[in-house]
Amino acid sequence: MLETSTRMSTVIPERLWSEVTEASILLVCDVAYCFVALIMLCKLIKQPKVKRPVIHNGQSGSNKSFLLFKKSLFVSDCMIMWIYASVKAAWLLQFEWKFGNLGCKMYRYWSSVAFFSNSNTVCGIAVDRYLAVYSNHIIGARQYERTKKLLYGVWLIAGIAALPQIFVWETYRPSSENWEQCVTVFAIKIHKLPTDSPIRNEINFHSMLYEAYHQAMSFWLPLSVTFSCYARMLSRLIPFWPFNVLTSYEDERQETLCTIFWSKMTDKIRYFCCGTIFRRKSYVSQQSARIPLAGTTRHPPTTALRRQLGTTVFTNACAIIVTHVVLWMPYNIISLSRFVNEGFYEIISQNGGNLCELLILLSSFVNPILYSGGTNTVHRV
Repeated sequence: MLETSTRMSTVIPERLWSEVTEASILLVCDVAYCFVALIMLCKLIKQPKVKRPVIHNGQSGSNKSFLLFKKSLFVSDCMIMWIYASVKAAWLLQFEWKFGNLGCKMYRYWSSVAFFSNSNTVCGIAVDRYLAVYSNHIIGARQYERTKKLLYGVWLIAGIAALPQIFVWETYRPSSENWEQCVTVFAIKIHKLPTDSPIRNEINFHSMLYEAYHQAMSFWLPLSVTFSCYARMLSRLIPFWPFNVLTSYEDERQETLCTIFWSKMTDKIRYFCCGTIFRRKSYVSQQSARIPLAGTTRHPPTTALRRQLGTTVFTNACAIIVTHVVLWMPYNIISLSRFVNEGFYEIISQNGGNLCELLILLSSFVNPILYSGGTNTVHRV
């Protein structure tokens, strides 16, 4: 995904079996994704037009906010398949870069935007679920506007974070023959220096910093934010297990927590925990739930948490996030091994390790199945 190896030979290397295999699979995937994208595009266009019943609070059951995330994820998936994968397939089959210096820079820039925006959108879904709970479950116009602003930030961050690609990548001819490649400036500098030059270590260090930056922006940083959001939500949900105990807000306002956890404790401790701490928090939540907001509906915080568990949106969001992590993790772990043992990383990469990158492309096929679910069902956010 973000090849930054600094090793180049003075002669044209032999084509690796993994490169031929990868190029063939990429071509098949690109053709197949044309049909997947066409079907998904029709669904996304028709989905807002599906007429659903009106739920109890007078609002439509359709979730326009989550639809924005679906569209954003769909665009980034298309960019991954049709910009990154298709050009790379042609590159591997031709065994050299034939699109010029500007094409090299633009290819690397827009490929990074595609990967960054994909991870950021998945991260944005987690942040949106978190905010839906910790803003007293705001539904309606304000949630829709919040989602739009969140997605503006997702793509803006992706565009800015990918800017170094324009300056780092360029075309270079490492051998005396007319054979050109799209490589990093670090690889070019290393190639031009003698083997015993002390500057090589400094350039390798800068190359590693660049690699760490892109790995963090493409996967590890969004992953940490995603896990933080869900860990925070789960930490608030776990004390209410089993969730069917809390059947109404009136139950929450009373001592339901106490009957679950503190029944075996002494009367004094139970009175202090239940009567002093939890009842005071419930009173504050009750007062905040009464504040009217134009174009929105509020539910008590704990009720919002329980309502999340049974919604189509929450289920789809979890499925998208889990799939993203599972399919992106193997390649990123291999890339991370470079910081521990670069020799091991080179061996793994040359013996099929880069094929794990195909799992990332697989997520672009799986995502439409996940975020097209629930289009014909009524659900609440």
